[in-house]
Order: sequence, then structure tokens, then C-alpha cells
Amino acid sequence: MLTYKTLTWSLEHPSGIQSYLFGTMHVQDARIYSKIEGILPLIESCDVYAAEMHLEDAAQFIPNAGDSEDEDVAERYSDHQWERIVKATKKHFSINIDPYRNMPSIFVIQMITMSIMGKEHAQSLDQFLWNHAQHHGKEMKGLETVHEQMDLLGIMSTTERTQDLKTMSRNFSRLKNQIHNLIERYMDEDLMGLYHQSRMSLGAARKWMVNHRNPIMAERLDQMASVNSVFAAVGAAHLPGKFGLLRLMKHKGYKVVPLSLVGSEVIDVEVE
Repeated sequence: MLTYKTLTWSLEHPSGIQSYLFGTMHVQDARIYSKIEGILPLIESCDVYAAEMHLEDAAQFIPNAGDSEDEDVAERYSDHQWERIVKATKKHFSINIDPYRNMPSIFVIQMITMSIMGKEHAQSLDQFLWNHAQHHGKEMKGLETVHEQMDLLGIMSTTERTQDLKTMSRNFSRLKNQIHNLIERYMDEDLMGLYHQSRMSLGAARKWMVNHRNPIMAERLDQMASVNSVFAAVGAAHLPGKFGLLRLMKHKGYKVVPLSLVGSEVIDVEVE
């Protein structure tokens, strides 16, 4: 179990090549940006910057409202169910999700979630870090392919996820509290807190959203970090836990060390 709170970890390959792993958050909230000043020099010190996906490739696959008409992909609701969800989201968040009825529910859930979080910055934290690395001439890579993500979203378009959207529309206060708690835990750099909360919020979907993806990302990160210094930035929920990237990278032979960027202090904590 992790006993030290930090979002930034050193990964040292047995050959001595130094890389870093940072837990990011897919938000534009100004508070989150207070966490990145210390990591920018680490990005600049590495040869490669790796995000979950290559963001420029991903931008070409942003779905449009009318893209998903296939019965196997599109989420289906009765007219009454959908009208109730649309009315509730308009009331609570002033957004209209009606054009997105045929999109997988995970897209709609993400739209609602993002509306709860602050949008003080024009760019998400992920995009800001990507642009910073690109500006400094880093080799830009993704730990997953866009097609792998699209296949996963197809898997996630299930009755279970549809039910999540129905349940969410009945209790937006609970959702707001969950999102604010996530941000507070992130600001506290509490990876285990984020881990436990993501387990509760994702439920059975965590199997696909986190556990299924982590071994793939760990394998790709190992391939990169065995030959070059890499700064990898992935969602913070992917780092801790039995199937987390920290544990997977340690099992691949890396020395995994938490970094305290306050005063550049480095504390070595065992990752089980």
C-alpha cells in the first residue's frame, strides 16, 4: 500500500535510465495547475513525452453527435427516459445533451462531469503538459492507440453504463459531491484516496477503464523507458492499486520512488 502522498514518481530502469510518471487529471480547473510548476523541469529533462494517447491523433477521432447510429454501439432509451435525463441536465448544469442521444453513455457522462469541474483554463491539464513538451522538442507518444480506445468505448456501451446515466440523472447532488471529493483528493495528492473513490464511482466498469488498460500502458512505457528517458502523464487513478502502473513498473524491474517537489526532496517508499 502507498504510504506517501504524491502525484510524481521516479522510474529508474535497471540500466540506470531515469524516467518519470505523473498522475494527471482531465480537467481545466485552475486549482489543478498549482501542481505542475515543479514537474515542468522534469518534462524538459526527458527525451520522450508519453500521454495516455497521442493527443493529436485523438483529436481526429472526437465523435460528433450523429456519428453513432449502429444499434450495437448507440445507447438506447425510451423517449420518456431520455426526456427526463435531458430536462434534469438542463436544470442542474445548463447544458443540452439532447443531440447526443445516440452516443455511448460514457461520452454523455463525461460531458456532465466536465460541466461540474472548473473551466478557468482554456486547456485541460493534459493538453497543457502535452503542448509544453512539444514546445521543448520532445518526441511525442501515446501509451495507447486511438483505435484501442475506440474499441474500449464500444465495450463500454452496455446496458450497465446506460443505467449509470439514468441513476446519475436522479441524483446530481451525489455526483457533484463525488467530483468535488475527487478534486480535493487530487489537490491533497492522495492517490489511495483517488483509487478507492474511483473504485466506488466506476463500479464494474473499472475492470475495463483501469485494470484492462494498465498492463497495456505498462508494457508500452517499459518499451520506451528501457531505451530513452520518458516523462509519462496518465490519469492519476491508473497509478495505485494491485493492478496500478506503479506496481506493474516495479515488477518489470524499475526502481519506483515517490518525488516530493517541495524543496526537491526525494523520499524512497516501498511500492508493494
